Amino acid sequence: MLKYEAYALTDIGNVRTNNEDNFFCNGIYKKDVSMPVYIFDEKGDAGKLSVFAVFDGMGGADCGETASLTAAENLGKYFEEITAKERIFSGEEAILYMNAALCIEMEKKQANMGSTAVVLSIQAGFVQIANVGDSRAYLYRDGLLEQLSIDHTERGSLQRLRKELGLIQEDGIPEMKDVLTQHLGVSEEDFLLEPYISGMSSLYAGDIYLLCSDGLSGMIPDNSIQEVLESSCNTMQKAQQLRKMALKAGGKDNITLLLLSCFD
Repeated sequence: MLKYEAYALTDIGNVRTNNEDNFFCNGIYKKDVSMPVYIFDEKGDAGKLSVFAVFDGMGGADCGETASLTAAENLGKYFEEITAKERIFSGEEAILYMNAALCIEMEKKQANMGSTAVVLSIQAGFVQIANVGDSRAYLYRDGLLEQLSIDHTERGSLQRLRKELGLIQEDGIPEMKDVLTQHLGVSEEDFLLEPYISGMSSLYAGDIYLLCSDGLSGMIPDNSIQEVLESSCNTMQKAQQLRKMALKAGGKDNITLLLLSCFD
C-alpha cells in the first residue's frame, strides 16, 4: 500500500499584520491564531482515511482568523464523526458542515466573515478534491503540473466561459475583477453554496499534491511551482523553497501551503 509524507506551513508574509490563513492535517491545525508562522509534518498510510485542507479567512478586525479557525475546527469535528461511524468521507458534506458552523459563529459575533476552503481526502488509495473560493489544489505527476480545483472568482468564471466558447485570445472580452463568487460563510438566504467536487482518482507513487492559498499561487506562476516540485529536494525542502519564493516575490498576502508526496 502506498504511503505519504505531508508537510504544511503557514506564514504571515511580508505585508500583513495578522495571519488569516489556516490548514488542517488529520485533526492538526493552528489553534493559536496569533502565531505568524506554524509548521507541521507527518507520514501516513494512503490506505486509511486522511484529510488535508487549506483555508484563507476574510473579514475585518480578527474575523478572518476566526473564520479560518472555525472552518478548521469544524472540519476536525466532521472528520471525527466520520471516523467514529466508519462512514465514507464526503468533501461536499464537509464543506456544507463547515459553512453551517461558520454561519452560526457569524450570528453569535454579529460580524461578517468568510473563508475559502480546499480539501483533499484520501480513502483506500483514492483521492478527492473539494473546494470553494480560490485556494487551490494541484497535482504534479510525470513531469506535468495540473490544477485540480476550480477558482470560484469572477475572473475564473470568465476564463472557463472563454474555454467553453473556444476562445483562445482574450481580445474583445472585458477582464473582470478577481472577486470571490463562492466561499464559506454564506447563508441559504444569501445564495446557494455550490462547492466543486472532483471525481475519485487513484494515487500513484511519485505523485505530489499541493494545496495552497492565493498568497502562494498569486505570487508564483505555475511554471515556477512546477520547477520546484520536479526538483530532487525532499518534501520539506520543496515546501520551504516555495515559501521563500513567495516571500521574495513580495509576500503581499499570508502564505499557506500543504505538500503531500506519495511513495511505495
